[in-house]
Amino acid sequence: MSSREVLYTPFMNRISLAMQTGTVSADPELVSSSRRSLARAVDDWNALRGRAEHVVAEANAMLPASMPPVALCDEVGELAFTVLHGNLVVRVSLARSGAEGWVELERSWAAEDGVEPGEPSVMEDLVLRLIER
Repeated sequence: MSSREVLYTPFMNRISLAMQTGTVSADPELVSSSRRSLARAVDDWNALRGRAEHVVAEANAMLPASMPPVALCDEVGELAFTVLHGNLVVRVSLARSGAEGWVELERSWAAEDGVEPGEPSVMEDLVLRLIER
């Protein structure tokens, strides 16, 4: 095992490989947004937000100084955040109707309605896509 494998997480190694090879990662696993209890939807959104913070920090640690950093911004007035790199944006928000809620994902480079990440680890694939574009 190399010292690089010991020092970096698997995601950090994926970023490094993408920077070296220009390899485009597979499309993120997105699923149709589904209504659920508002409490469950908020919990799911929170898991995505926490994962996004972790992934953005690791991605920025691996980017060369010549590239702009990946940014994570919380929105005001609603449970929503954006992950940005250059002019590309991923937005994750919580929508609600009464006691039900659902997570919505928007990508600036793809037209899609009513989708969400299949699981929090999809944030890794989304950030890789931002960097690779």
